Amino acid sequence: MPTRPSTDSPRIAPRATVGERPPQRIEWAAGGVVRRTGADEYLVVHRPRYDDWTLPKGKVEAGELLVEAALREVAEETGVAAVVDRAIGTVSYDAGRVRKVVRWWTMAGDGEFTPNGEVDERRWLPHAAARELLSYEADRNVLDRAHALETRPGSGRVFLVRHATAGSRDHWRADDRARPLDPGGLRQALSLRASLSSHPITGVWSSPYVRCVETVAPLAKLLGLRVSTTAMLAEPVDLEAAIGWVCSRGEGSWLLCSHGNVVAAIVGRLAAEGVPIDGELRWEKGSTWVIDLDADGPTGAAYLPPPS
Repeated sequence: MPTRPSTDSPRIAPRATVGERPPQRIEWAAGGVVRRTGADEYLVVHRPRYDDWTLPKGKVEAGELLVEAALREVAEETGVAAVVDRAIGTVSYDAGRVRKVVRWWTMAGDGEFTPNGEVDERRWLPHAAARELLSYEADRNVLDRAHALETRPGSGRVFLVRHATAGSRDHWRADDRARPLDPGGLRQALSLRASLSSHPITGVWSSPYVRCVETVAPLAKLLGLRVSTTAMLAEPVDLEAAIGWVCSRGEGSWLLCSHGNVVAAIVGRLAAEGVPIDGELRWEKGSTWVIDLDADGPTGAAYLPPPS
């Protein structure tokens, strides 16, 4: 059994990936989930150019801070001079010739609306109605997280990933902490980037082992986030410390990458303690457990199989 690595293990630079397509141009944007002052309603907008319903957002201008861009775009599109509350996270999605990366905040405000070149209609709606009207999965995920933050203070979400395939431990002769992903694992890491990028992420943590860092590095790079490492996600697992660390993430949506025995120990303990579990107790390489948290601890966990 390898010794526990220190938290100051060097960061691992992502390697060239197998079968990756040429990168799209990245276009950064920012937006706000605006809650109406004094009401449980959220603002959604209609864009005539695309005939879709979305949350207000737009491209970041040169020299502009992301949060400044979010406030400006909300004001320009909707007439609302909003006040920022808290960060929701960052998502990414395919927009044809470009790859959009959008950072989101919760906001509050109200104001008069004048139809403009980008938005011809806006609506204030309760969460369920706004969610049903929105055209895109990424927007629905962002709205859901904003609503959770508004209605359940201290709520959070953890995406606990088991690292992708990395060959055989028995056939690796060097330090096991340095064992990298194999070609199949590199493809899994790209698939994870695609499957999880529509969920808002606020931070990325990993076991210091190379195979774990490489599993989440593509998504972290896309979202403009740093991969931080911690021994709490490494093996051998200190179960009590690991569970305490994972469940104390607090507000935010956290992407974590660890090892099969660590994931098994954490999810198994949650199930034994009566936390509602959606799915079989499995932890295949490249799979994800989505753990919802509130101020008192875990409230549920759901299994996502490895992306195809």
